[in-house]
Amino acid sequence: MCTLSFRLEPDGFELWFSRDEQRSRAAARRPALSRARDTRFLAPRDPEGGGTWIAANEHGLALALLNDYASPPRGGDFESRGRLVLALCAARDTGEVAQRVGSGGLARYRPFELAAFAPGEPVTRLAWDGRTLTAERGISGPLASSAVAHAEARAARRARFAELGAGALERFHREHAPARGALSACMHRRDAKTVSLVRVRVTRERVAMAYAAGSPCRTRFGAELEVARD
Repeated sequence: MCTLSFRLEPDGFELWFSRDEQRSRAAARRPALSRARDTRFLAPRDPEGGGTWIAANEHGLALALLNDYASPPRGGDFESRGRLVLALCAARDTGEVAQRVGSGGLARYRPFELAAFAPGEPVTRLAWDGRTLTAERGISGPLASSAVAHAEARAARRARFAELGAGALERFHREHAPARGALSACMHRRDAKTVSLVRVRVTRERVAMAYAAGSPCRTRFGAELEVARD
């Protein structure tokens, strides 16, 4: 239950990520500066799974994870998909991400979509359906997932994004189109809602992350964190 949109720039990119969760789920910890081996990265944390759904490191690499609700999981006793993101936070480019994800061990994760970004590179989408890993380079946005009416929610969010264009990313994530409910990027259901919004900006000089803890329709960003590009 998430929505990812992005805009590529000559020397970097900007991406926005709405996280949808059950209302009963514990609130995430705000983004902080951490290290993976010798690489600095910015990421919020999920206290229940111990991982993250989005991260950006000093190399300019960013990762965004969406759950794949359309593919039924195979097996049991799964590890949090967010831990996979943390395990990749020292990667330097999308090629290294694809190589490491493709090296095996995915059976311990439920199905997911992982988008990898790096300056000057096509966006890479890695999709694990519980059986097969598919890699796709040069994707366009947005990506979306939903535990309820998955196909309808994805279609509605893509249609609205096409209407607005990549120049209106903030509006896309904060509004209720086609209506306030399960299909809008700012999602509201009785059992779940959009609980946060993240903006990542990568330029030639820096990597920055801003975080809004709450429904995007009424929550503003807090102070932006940043790390210098290496």
